[in-house]
Amino acid sequence: GVGDARILVASSDGTVELWKLSAEGLKLSTRLESKGEEEGGGGSVKLSSGCMHPDGLIYISGTSDGQLIVWDLKTQAVAGTLKGHDGNPIDFIAISENGYHVATSSSNPANSPIHLWDLRKLKLAATIDPGDDVGRVSSLAFDPTATYLAYAGEESIKVCVAKDWDRVVCTLTLPKSVGGKKGKKKGGGESFGGGVVWGGKGLSVKEGDEGEVWLATGCDGQRPVRFWGIE
Repeated sequence: GVGDARILVASSDGTVELWKLSAEGLKLSTRLESKGEEEGGGGSVKLSSGCMHPDGLIYISGTSDGQLIVWDLKTQAVAGTLKGHDGNPIDFIAISENGYHVATSSSNPANSPIHLWDLRKLKLAATIDPGDDVGRVSSLAFDPTATYLAYAGEESIKVCVAKDWDRVVCTLTLPKSVGGKKGKKKGGGESFGGGVVWGGKGLSVKEGDEGEVWLATGCDGQRPVRFWGIE
């Protein structure tokens, strides 16, 4: 119903607001603010990315200096702050559907490793080196069963197994003819660089509901959205 609807608004100045929608309109119910460690916590952090936990009670944000902030919306407090990516901005965040794992990446520098965090233990569990064949990571997505993680770069998309992160089961690349005229420099033609989304009936946890599994990938600019069948 309308009374159950909530809107979360995160600002780059380090504040997170939770609004409730009622018949009277929007009403601010929670406002949280995280302070930096400089000068005894007196400096505000700058948020660069964010993602809502599947249970709706936790919001995870990345900062411009490589921190991962875990917000507990129920207790209205910061549950934990983790550091990674050598102080570089956290630009992309994905949370597994079971809520156990958080994947983060930075677009600076290029080929920056993907970090995998254990949300229950609030610590870094593993890292993934995307490799030159992936390029600068631009998107992360767990499948709805929390079995696989897809990470997209400028050159290709890879799908790995959760908890066995180095095991790549699928690599998607654009056809050579898509890249532009012959002799064009690398990066001069069309490339990945947009989002990646899972879909298909085969991902359903409902018994007997079988079907195809696909990934939808987008590119920057006016380039097309492509659908890839995954077996």
